[in-house]
Amino acid sequence: MSLRGNPVEWCETIEYLGVYLESGSSVRFNVSPAKRAFYTAWNAIFLCSSGVNEIALLHLQETYSLSVLMYATPALNLTNRQVSELNACWNNVIQIVWLATTNGSQLALYYYGLADSMSDILSSCVK
Repeated sequence: MSLRGNPVEWCETIEYLGVYLESGSSVRFNVSPAKRAFYTAWNAIFLCSSGVNEIALLHLQETYSLSVLMYATPALNLTNRQVSELNACWNNVIQIVWLATTNGSQLALYYYGLADSMSDILSSCVK
């Protein structure tokens, strides 16, 4: 295949505006780079947050890490498996913060509000 006389390279994956598209007969999206970027942001916040209140820590994670994970997801058609993978990423944050703190009651109330909003957004992305 050529474009204006120049050969067009075949790629398995292409990044466009931070979203990774996979080659195939239909449009597919790769969520692995988003998960990798999420855990990078998560680690940066978690490692620098010694002694921070758990609600403040969750708010930081929600503000920075979750936005990395959720970038462009409302516009994508994700499979159930991809949605489960993204949910697992966020649930890991909650579990780690839960294990690192002593006051679970406030954390539980905050978590359920975040989990519901994220679940609603992701459920609209399923094919």
